Amino acid sequence: MNRAYKYFVYFMALLWTIMVLLDVLYSLKIYNMLLSQFLHVPFIVFIIIPIPVALFELPGIFTYYYMIFLLLLITAFFIYAILNLSSTKENSAIFKIAEFFAFNLFLSIVYFEFINSIGQPVHVPITTSVPFYINFYELTNAGLYEELISRVLYIGIPLFLYYRYKGIRLPWYRMIWGGNYKLGKPEITVWIISSVIFGIAHSTAWDWSKTPQAMLGGFLLGYLYLRYGLFADVLFHYSIDASDAILTTALGSPVATSSTQGILGLEYLVFIFGGAVVTGNYIYLLVTGKYKDGQNKNEGIKISQFPICPNCHSTNATLIYDNIYKCNDCNTIFRKIN
Repeated sequence: MNRAYKYFVYFMALLWTIMVLLDVLYSLKIYNMLLSQFLHVPFIVFIIIPIPVALFELPGIFTYYYMIFLLLLITAFFIYAILNLSSTKENSAIFKIAEFFAFNLFLSIVYFEFINSIGQPVHVPITTSVPFYINFYELTNAGLYEELISRVLYIGIPLFLYYRYKGIRLPWYRMIWGGNYKLGKPEITVWIISSVIFGIAHSTAWDWSKTPQAMLGGFLLGYLYLRYGLFADVLFHYSIDASDAILTTALGSPVATSSTQGILGLEYLVFIFGGAVVTGNYIYLLVTGKYKDGQNKNEGIKISQFPICPNCHSTNATLIYDNIYKCNDCNTIFRKIN
């Protein structure tokens, strides 16, 4: 990785961290001010198949306690991400989230400008015609709930069942938490399916013009879930939706000031420029064939000290997931025994 590019993304990661820290701190203040209002907001339980289908409704008292849980969980995920910065920071979740945040923001602006130019503007369902606390609930809840039904339901659970079918008993929490997956055929298949479903799901509240941009977001979220885990895609989703609601006065935030708007505006300018740089870098790496995920140094490397395949006794194996290997001779998937 180019050193100048790496340090530039380090800088964007710092800005993203500051932005989310402000989001979390101001969310605490908003919850304290408006918590009782959530008693009037019913909690709609829905699934995506591929458009949202409501199953049933829970009373506002559930929303009241759920919002407390949501804030505590996002705060815990944020702390977890900070504590899990690796010595090579470019392999850390925050580095990739910041890179994706800039990439998504830049391409989204390009896309929206294009569809506006052809007379197909996106209908935005989040407006000032409803009370702020409802918009706040919708935007903060999306970061967790949509990830549970888009990534866990369509990526985590299918992969868990796939590995179980192959005779590999992964820890049960992997179907929820995700993370540490190699991007093999089954992973890529459910990744693409979940991204398409996520994009189509946004066509109902928004419109079909939103679908391609939402698919891009779903694609990036799916990668974060597969590569790092649920905490990473929840933080990424939350940072996309929450900042505009919390740090600006556009939707009536009671805690937003000219200072918070100025900080967010300056950060967005950096992220837009950074997104152009990230896009150019991705294109260069893909064209030259130099793209490497960096997930595992042993991925794709055939080394003799790998455990012997229990089926054909070959040592020609490849690491695919934690202690799980695939024999390159007979395609048997097996677990390393320490």
